[in-house]
Amino acid sequence: MISAASTSPVTAAQDLRARTHAPTPAEPPAVGEDLKGIRDKLAAGQRLTREDGLALYAARDLLGLGQLATWFARRKHERKVYYVRNG
Repeated sequence: MISAASTSPVTAAQDLRARTHAPTPAEPPAVGEDLKGIRDKLAAGQRLTREDGLALYAARDLLGLGQLATWFARRKHERKVYYVRNG
């Protein structure tokens, strides 16, 4: 457990910034067998088909799917974040 006396707010903020502003890796993440074809298409800059979309929906490797989505979004949009609010 970290005590409040040992960690200053500046140090904690700098640590958070360093972890969240890491550069996007050039290589796509390792994924399960069911996502390898889609990962290769994304890495090559190819469009996904309807069948690819269904495969993403049925994917069992949820951790790999999330990592792949994060990798692609950061590669495409860098560190910019967009929010849509339906109200």
